[in-house]
Amino acid sequence: AMGQPMAINAITLDLWRSRGAMLLDDIGPSVFVTHGDGASFAWVTGEARPALVKGIVAVEQPPDSLRGRQLSALTPIPIAIVAAEASKSNDPSAASVLRTAGGSIDLILLAERGIRGNGPMVMLEKNNREALQPILTWMKVVVEAKRTSAIAANPGRSDPPVIGNVDLNRNAESTAVRLADQGGFFVGIKRKAMPYGAIPQGQMFVQYMIPAEQRYPYPVVMVHGGGAQGTHM
Repeated sequence: AMGQPMAINAITLDLWRSRGAMLLDDIGPSVFVTHGDGASFAWVTGEARPALVKGIVAVEQPPDSLRGRQLSALTPIPIAIVAAEASKSNDPSAASVLRTAGGSIDLILLAERGIRGNGPMVMLEKNNREALQPILTWMKVVVEAKRTSAIAANPGRSDPPVIGNVDLNRNAESTAVRLADQGGFFVGIKRKAMPYGAIPQGQMFVQYMIPAEQRYPYPVVMVHGGGAQGTHM
């Protein structure tokens, strides 16, 4: 589970850019929620398909992941940078870098929201549901509001329908989600000839869960950090 992650270099970023584009070409407009190095996947996908990335939430955005990025392609995308109180990896300058480029950026500091004591692996901690709430509210207020404005300006546009309304005060005691379907698929598989036969190369695995009740207009794509291989999501 803690195997050697891929190095964040030009080859990796080019692979992620192409696989992110393939994924959104398949599933349509989506919101990214990333952790750690997973932010780089969202940045390069945003460069490749800015019209299909409807929002990016970067939890514990690492230093320098924006270096060399095409910031002009990211500026139309609503972006939230999320940092925990005891964060050791979050880049405090990321929000200002994106704002300087002209982007719409929100910096969500959990401690300022009364969510105290968290470290960089906030999704593993006992108050993870409380830490998630500002993210859900941001997606509701910022991402969906921008979608509503865009539809009003372009009545003929096609977009995923919204089924039902979201009540932010609804009973949140149960974490159970009733699913209509779940499974997985791969994008970007290539065949590489080896002396002993052909092997797959460049593939990206996607696990999906489709809720029985659709409350939000876009799918949420969660991208794990580089070291944990998806096991902590």
